[in-house]
Amino acid sequence: MPWNAYWWQQKANPTVKLRKYELAIQYLDSAVKYDRIAYFGYRAYTRCIHAKLYRQALSEFDEAILLNGRSGVMDHSYDFYKGLCHLQLNSFDSAYYYFSSSINAVVARLDESWVSPTEYFYLGIAEYERERWSHAIGHFDKALIIYPNFSDAKYYKALCLDKANSDKEALTLMLEAEADFRSGGTINEDAALYEQFPYQVCQRYFTNAIRRLSNSAVK
Repeated sequence: MPWNAYWWQQKANPTVKLRKYELAIQYLDSAVKYDRIAYFGYRAYTRCIHAKLYRQALSEFDEAILLNGRSGVMDHSYDFYKGLCHLQLNSFDSAYYYFSSSINAVVARLDESWVSPTEYFYLGIAEYERERWSHAIGHFDKALIIYPNFSDAKYYKALCLDKANSDKEALTLMLEAEADFRSGGTINEDAALYEQFPYQVCQRYFTNAIRRLSNSAVK
């Protein structure tokens, strides 16, 4: 059934999980060919999250907005993914704009309780990169209210506390974050089962941060 867009998308899925991204996008090209409205945004998502082709993904999300309005894919708005692309291209002001836009749209349509902790986390990351430590901490705290064991949010909050000269508090939180990480409390997006997300923390990050913060606390 070569005209069936859904089957082309299903054929792409296992190749994504094997990290054969060029082949996956080739299959998604066929899905888009037969159902442009349904799969154009999904192909942009694949370029962003999996293939990490951020400039191409930005262009495709812009076209997806023209096709589908300010819709979304895989539980997040197109603006959220545009924010991730800008974050990875070091366009931190633009990243902040699109993450804010995504969150504001959810709040306006539903209410704040529907906002994903992942979205607050990345809004905090945008502020962290802009060296607005207290603003970043506020966003990480919102993520942690929803997801108390979110080790990535605690890790970057601890870095912000350290930047704000609260090194002992930062060390305490970093140790707590590592314990949460060891218990599996990390980014819980579906694709995170087999894909590293931007700014997602690994054990090496904790080891290095705890060593450095321990030395600072002793001084």
